[in-house]
Amino acid sequence: MHRDNRKYIGKSDKYKGVSQIYQDNKYKWWARCYVNHNKWEKYADTEREAAIAYDKYMIKIGREPVNVLKPKAQV
Repeated sequence: MHRDNRKYIGKSDKYKGVSQIYQDNKYKWWARCYVNHNKWEKYADTEREAAIAYDKYMIKIGREPVNVLKPKAQV
């Protein structure tokens, strides 16, 4: 993948840390995070896959997930 042909479309309305891009004649979803000067990013075909990848990375670095994998509220 080349950065030259990537075009930023916009942020996701549903999920934090997920944006849509247009690259190689396809629309893709892009999950990215900058924590403590460490850059992490992942490309996915669907918005939900990108959100799950973002949550898994948050769990990996010891933070709470914010999108799909967050626990249900206690009643």
